Amino acid sequence: MLGAVSVALSLGVASCSSGDADSTAAADLPVETTVAANDEIALADAPSFDVEFSVRGGLGELAQLDADADHSITIEMIDYNEAAAAVGATPLGSDASGEDVFTWIGSVGFGDSVADGGTGLSLTPPRLIGDADLSRPESVVEEFGWSFGAIDRFTEVSIGSDGRFTTLVGDLAWADGLAEVAPGVSTIGEGPDGEVNDAARTDLRRLGRPVRVGERGDFIAASLATAPVGAWAQGTHQAYTSNDELFAAAESLDANGVFQATLLKAPFGIDRLLPPDADDLEQITDAAVDQPFSTVGIGLAATDDGVGHVIVYVFATDDDAAAATRQLAEVWTTGASIVGGPDFHELLGEPTITQRGQTVVVTGALPDTGSATDIINMVFRSDLPFIHG
Repeated sequence: MLGAVSVALSLGVASCSSGDADSTAAADLPVETTVAANDEIALADAPSFDVEFSVRGGLGELAQLDADADHSITIEMIDYNEAAAAVGATPLGSDASGEDVFTWIGSVGFGDSVADGGTGLSLTPPRLIGDADLSRPESVVEEFGWSFGAIDRFTEVSIGSDGRFTTLVGDLAWADGLAEVAPGVSTIGEGPDGEVNDAARTDLRRLGRPVRVGERGDFIAASLATAPVGAWAQGTHQAYTSNDELFAAAESLDANGVFQATLLKAPFGIDRLLPPDADDLEQITDAAVDQPFSTVGIGLAATDDGVGHVIVYVFATDDDAAAATRQLAEVWTTGASIVGGPDFHELLGEPTITQRGQTVVVTGALPDTGSATDIINMVFRSDLPFIHG
């Protein structure tokens, strides 16, 4: 699960008042809040993930993993071609050399802000190949038989240190001649699921564990476990679309046209924080959102003015979301970091706050001084917008 974090109240915390939320904010709020109409909430069915990027489509191509109930679920996905288009770059080709890959990622998004000469984007590779850190992109070709440049989009779920399932779309195929370990499942590396093998360590398999792989149509998939790949290859897997909270987050992200998304299902209660002193705890409790939320979604979308953040909170009911809307508006417009970060209005400018069924959606521009990683880092650091009382 997301770890406990220490809190240093070096900045003042704005006090957020509880109470029933109206469809528009009171006059003392610097931002208007709205409620999406029912006909605005309904979306057309998501296209298949091999045809077009959508968060719902990405959830549908992930086989659910066995995990203890107290483990957090992290799902990441991106469309690299749409990300490139958002910053005016040319998509990377499947025949790109290692040097081409490294140069392209540097030009499209290493996380540097526009003010620092970057684009603000951060093109995170799937964790399947992330261990190589793309400092040697050719290692992907050597081990998996295809180039990073051949990936159009991917979706990946991670649970704990061992649970992972990755699905990729593009000009991709696993190498011929891999040993089959189950119907529809081949292996890169030998040994039982999850077995550490020091003698088999590679740039991509730092612990030497075997990777189970499969193909279905235009998709390829990989996991450290055999069973989910087998079910996925046969089209019988239980997908994460069946998780109501994750699906609600996905719908709201899709409604805002994101090309990159991270979804986290985890405990977000104030007890995640290492015990602060009594005065600090009282301040944080007063400022944090009262209504519990179980899932958040963080995305990026192309806008007329550049790239924008999309932040989604999933509550148990529509009423809880309505009650939390005003508090979230206050947090994002007048709140201050409890972990020494910047004031939140510096990250989003003038945000838009919309209740959408059981979700609350916060959108705002990615500023020239900001990075796409700013918001997700706040989640992992348990900053004020991502804890509830």
